[in-house]
Amino acid sequence: METGIVETVRDYVEGVLKDVYFGDIEKIVLDTLSERRVGEQLELLSSFVGDLKGKSLLEVGSGWGLFVALARKQQVDSYGIEPEEDVYQASLKVLGSYGLSQDILKQAPGEKIPFEDNTFDVVYSTMVLEHVEDPEKVIKESIRVLKKGGYLQFVIPNYGSFWEGHYGILWPPNLSKPLAKIYVSLLGRNPSYLDGLNFINQGYLKKIIANIDEVKVINWGYETWRKRLLSLQFSGWATLGSLRRLVKLAHRLHLVRLICLFGKWFNWHTPIIMTMQKR
Repeated sequence: METGIVETVRDYVEGVLKDVYFGDIEKIVLDTLSERRVGEQLELLSSFVGDLKGKSLLEVGSGWGLFVALARKQQVDSYGIEPEEDVYQASLKVLGSYGLSQDILKQAPGEKIPFEDNTFDVVYSTMVLEHVEDPEKVIKESIRVLKKGGYLQFVIPNYGSFWEGHYGILWPPNLSKPLAKIYVSLLGRNPSYLDGLNFINQGYLKKIIANIDEVKVINWGYETWRKRLLSLQFSGWATLGSLRRLVKLAHRLHLVRLICLFGKWFNWHTPIIMTMQKR
């Protein structure tokens, strides 16, 4: 990746996570721009919705544009939308570094997707819904631009679980925002970052989907979470290295299967991998 792009991402990440994450910021920057990480995301998506080759795909919240660029390299007709001006401008440079047209990215919020109804075979979004102004509207807009029979997948941190990835800390499930601010303050972290987060859990999403007849949920991601915990086969991207160490401790204490059992009962799995198909 070009030096200028890496520096832009570094400045952005340092600005966002100042007094929030106390780990290795440089690792997060490099992981954010890792082709291997994006390859894993594409592989996970394909495992739920089938072969993406030749399909039209929209990424909602395309960030630095790497997912859209690498999907194109795998013969996916991929497009993206990104609302933040500085991130969007940097993503255009990323596309240029891969020899791709800037036209495949548009600056727009997920609440107002600038595409016609029934345009895409697949709509995808990862670690975005917790940051948007109106999660319900983003979901409905994503369904609107999805073709009938097409698939939509949102990968979302589960605030009904025990892990908060932005801070890289253990998390009391279903904590209210006022109590969450007290909790992170006691840990010496900046609580103001929580103001921009939606505390999404599976129950919250079910309430939204219950009022939408156009789609059916085919998976919430529990089995993926269970497999990762039991096998320890998940990468340590960004703050997940700390989580891996905690899971290893749970293995040594022979608690993992019990965690999986209670996790199924109480929807502790994280992230939520909400995969839907349009009727």
